[in-house]
Amino acid sequence: MSAVQQTFEAAARHHQAGDLDQAQMLYADVLEQEAGHVDALCNLATIMFSREQFDIAANLFGVVMQLQPENPEAAYNRGCSRHRMNVLDGAVADYRHCLALSNGRHQAALENLIAILVERSPGSAEVIELLEARLAMGEDIEQRLLLAEQCVAAGRLDAADDHYRAAIAWNPASPVARYQVTTQQLCTVDDAPAAGLRARWHIDGFVEKNPAPPIPLPLWQGEPLAGKHLFIAAEQGVGDMTMFSSRLRELDAAAVTMQVDARLLATWRHSWPDYQFVAAPTSSMDVPDVDWQSMDCFCFAGDVLHLVRSDEPARGPWLTPEPRSAMRWANWTASLDGPLIGISWRGGFGSSEIEKHSIDIDDFAAVIEGLPATFVLLQYDPQPEECERFGDNFAVPPGLDIRNDLDDVIALTSCLDLVITIDNCNAYFAAGVGTPSWPLLPVAAHWRWRSRMPLGAWREKTFPFHATTADGWQTPLQAMRVQLAGFIEHFSGRPDDMVMPQRSSAAMSTAAPARRRRRLQRTGPATLLVNDLLNSGDWGETIAALGLYDQLSRDGCRLTSLPGYALKGIDAPSDASRGLNEFANRHAAILRALEASDQVVIAPSGDSARSDLLHFLANVAGQHFGKPVTVAEDLDGQLHSGLDRIGTGTALDVRDIVCTMPGTVTAQTAAAMVDELGRLASGPGQVSLLVGGRAGVSRQHVALADFIHQHAGLQGEILWVDSAQDWAATIAAAGRLVTTSHYATRIAAMTAPTQ
Repeated sequence: MSAVQQTFEAAARHHQAGDLDQAQMLYADVLEQEAGHVDALCNLATIMFSREQFDIAANLFGVVMQLQPENPEAAYNRGCSRHRMNVLDGAVADYRHCLALSNGRHQAALENLIAILVERSPGSAEVIELLEARLAMGEDIEQRLLLAEQCVAAGRLDAADDHYRAAIAWNPASPVARYQVTTQQLCTVDDAPAAGLRARWHIDGFVEKNPAPPIPLPLWQGEPLAGKHLFIAAEQGVGDMTMFSSRLRELDAAAVTMQVDARLLATWRHSWPDYQFVAAPTSSMDVPDVDWQSMDCFCFAGDVLHLVRSDEPARGPWLTPEPRSAMRWANWTASLDGPLIGISWRGGFGSSEIEKHSIDIDDFAAVIEGLPATFVLLQYDPQPEECERFGDNFAVPPGLDIRNDLDDVIALTSCLDLVITIDNCNAYFAAGVGTPSWPLLPVAAHWRWRSRMPLGAWREKTFPFHATTADGWQTPLQAMRVQLAGFIEHFSGRPDDMVMPQRSSAAMSTAAPARRRRRLQRTGPATLLVNDLLNSGDWGETIAALGLYDQLSRDGCRLTSLPGYALKGIDAPSDASRGLNEFANRHAAILRALEASDQVVIAPSGDSARSDLLHFLANVAGQHFGKPVTVAEDLDGQLHSGLDRIGTGTALDVRDIVCTMPGTVTAQTAAAMVDELGRLASGPGQVSLLVGGRAGVSRQHVALADFIHQHAGLQGEILWVDSAQDWAATIAAAGRLVTTSHYATRIAAMTAPTQ
């Protein structure tokens, strides 16, 4: 063996043992003696990559490419190095070269190339073609969902629907696929399953933007509301909330309490004087200060769209602006010339969907330039150079805080003759007060613009202009310019009902609800519920949490919640006394919540890591802050109370063996469950896996469902359960229950039929 080879093997041993400094030095010695030693070059480049010295790694892999021009791995590795350096053109070239050398079969290079091109040219024919090539190598649900998303971006909605359905066939527990298929259904038929739309609460991105508030009531499933008090929880943005509210008039509930953005409260209270409106929480830890004992059920605002059943959907405007604001803007607009047209051309933050819909200011200004009308600013945070593009026929509403005083924006909108806007809240405000609007929509507009649901109230005076795949916004902007010139030419004055819209039928109603609301005057202690499992991915945890809320509410406690999902990934300090300061630096909000409470109630956890954290928090609350601490250990009492609260459900049509698990289990536990199921299953279709939960992300459920779907010896049904009632009934009806959830085990024992 040569000296060079001996040095290389010594370097490799150090490399394998993790001694990178020594390995790096020895590889360099090898290359000093033999500059073209390919293995030493590759291994040294790998070390440089791991140390994030990507430029050196790229240079070394480049030398390998020169020495071995037919080696696809060298091209791939240099592509990865350039990718990490953000030299994207170079990375794309290397990935393409790798694919050419491997006849398009290098999966990692293909996926990395797709990741770059999706950001650069979403919905392009090339991206779709590459994704199809990737899926030809083997099914992958993430790539399948990405392909569906790219088809949506390209306006190929039928193809997108096919891919979403294929994703469901591969893994019925995929929340993204379930949600997208359901929304597509709403664009082709008049109705769709509620469970599909509620899958949005299991989509990571959705939950991150819309953390579910703790609502201690059973979900409304669409059953008759006569004699019941419904609580409607806020979700998504102010434009969404405006559109969701278009069907409030069709509710047949005895009483309604609804959360709305604080900036909309005045308008909503004037529009529905018989309903109660409370400000939406600013944190997912906030429990609304309302009397839960007087309420029967709840839903999220978006559920109103598809759960309301009405033979005659309400039409016409549904918002009544605050009268003093409306009169002030009516006086201001009376002094302006010609038709009054509100304008808005951009919006959103970061990479939000609304930002993607924004129009270049020069393109937008060209639509209205020189036309004899008054264009009223509805754009927040306009830049001076943007305003200069509109010339003399441009009016800035005096004293209007467009971002923060939305009630005032709505009142002004009611005094306009037309609103031209991108797909943002201005389009929905205009629809709400009955002002015509011309929204500029992207190629693949949001499903709600295409839905066949009875939403005529918000689309009666809305005339959208859609972008095209060929030239983007140019075609709709040119068409809008022509239409706008005609609108202005034939404008003969503002109709009276556009100045002050007719009050909605709900606002005109004088009938008292069958059961009046009661405002709870809480005098009990401010109570922080730590490890609140109300919004769990496991129905058993949710049922127990409902019971615990009832017990605390009966004591008059003023509740604040520290949800279980907010504790995810947080470890207790190894040294409780010394680790407090470090914990405070990382998780100050948790300690502030402990300090602000009068007492702390802790819901225990079966997970050892979570239990250690809860023990640490209990010590901090009791010893550091001097708060009374109680551990809610009466699980049977909580489950009994929770089951009484939700009522009786209907068992699903399941096989003999039913499988369920908590929302948080380890991969090892999930694998053990699969082994147990495989041992019990004697043939296909013998097992029913129950997935779904109340609100929140349950990745473990999805992962287990995917594992079961692919498991060679286990071909079970995967059933999405949309309510705690049906879940409990199905658990009770099971011939055999396979679960790691002590909640499920106890509920099965409580609800089992007596012999």
